[in-house]
This record gives sequence, C-alpha cells and structure tokens, in this order.
Amino acid sequence: MKRISALLILLMPVLFAVQAQNKADKILEQFSANMQSKSSITAEFEYRFENTADGLSNSYNGILNLKGDMFRLEIAGQIIMSDGISLWTFLPDDEEVQLNSLEETEGLFTPAKLFASYTEDYKATYNKEYTIGPKTIHVIDLEPNDKSQGFTRAQMELDKNSLELISFSVFDKNNNKFSYIVNKFFTGKVTDDSIFVFDASEYPDVEIIDMR
Repeated sequence: MKRISALLILLMPVLFAVQAQNKADKILEQFSANMQSKSSITAEFEYRFENTADGLSNSYNGILNLKGDMFRLEIAGQIIMSDGISLWTFLPDDEEVQLNSLEETEGLFTPAKLFASYTEDYKATYNKEYTIGPKTIHVIDLEPNDKSQGFTRAQMELDKNSLELISFSVFDKNNNKFSYIVNKFFTGKVTDDSIFVFDASEYPDVEIIDMR
C-alpha cells in the first residue's frame, strides 16, 4: 500500500512538468493556468493497475484535496497530509503515523507544485480529439527525454471545454499500465484547513514515528 501512495505523488509532476510543443503546448499551458486559478481543488478518482500479458489487475478509489501548499491524499487504507511544512503518513489499520519534514523528504514532488512550472524533461505531442456523450476530449502523449526513467510514456485526457483532467495513464518498461481516472472534480470545496494536519489528540492510541 505504501508503494501506491508514493507512486501517485511521484507521478503527479508528469501531469504538469512538461515542455510541450505546438497544439499540445498551448492546451497544457491553458490547463495549468486554469488549475492554478482555483482556490482549492478536490478530485475523487480511481487508480487502476493493469498488466494484460500477465493477467494482473487491481484498483483503488482515492480522493485528493489541494489548497495552496497544503494537500491531503486518501487511498488504499492510508492518508497522506501536509500543511506545507510537515508531512504525515497515517496508517489507521496499523495505528501508526510517520512524520517527516516536507522540505527534507528526498525525491518528493508534492501536489502543491503540480501546476507551477514547465521543464524540458518531457516531449508532449497532441494525439487526437474524440467525443463521449456531451464532452469533447483532448488526448496528449508525453514521452520522457531521459530514457532511464521508470516509465516509457504517458497519456493524459482533458475535457476540451472545462480544461479539467479526465484521465492520466503511465506505461512502464515491464508492460504495466497505471491509470488515474477522475470521477468527480470540485473547486472551492475545502474550507477547513485542519484536514491537512494530523491531530494526535483525536487518535490517542496511534504511534507517531518522528523521522525528521
């Protein structure tokens, strides 16, 4: 379960840290600006893992809340939260919380940085446009310039009108496919900042492991 949450956080920058070209570039810039304009973001999503060659598959439902530098991710029986300074990983079934400093957490790319910048690490290409019901969907392919990365390609789908994420898939070198399908998307829903901080007084039996 710990690997799932880590994977989510590490793959999130792929959504936005791209140097796109032509049509894909324009769409991704509009998408990024649209997301950064929101006071808060809440996304209910489904995570799917598939390997058709080996007949493997599983899925989990999750929810992500973002507000400024703060975030809260709930998936696969764990809750990861941050107030922008500290990072708590809460495992309710194990009655355990791992506390880290967000700034010093090695290799962590937080959701707070999702919409902030573009780099030259990825090549973005406009794939196609299709319709499903009343929606028109953009399909954009992402390819890492650094071939040593853990994934070979990624693909994201955006609602053409609302510029909101529909789905995001990552393909690795072992024929695994990791997909994130957004089922519900809300803005301005987060009003209580306390959801981004672990309150030890509410869980007196939980062990806090301070790893700072």
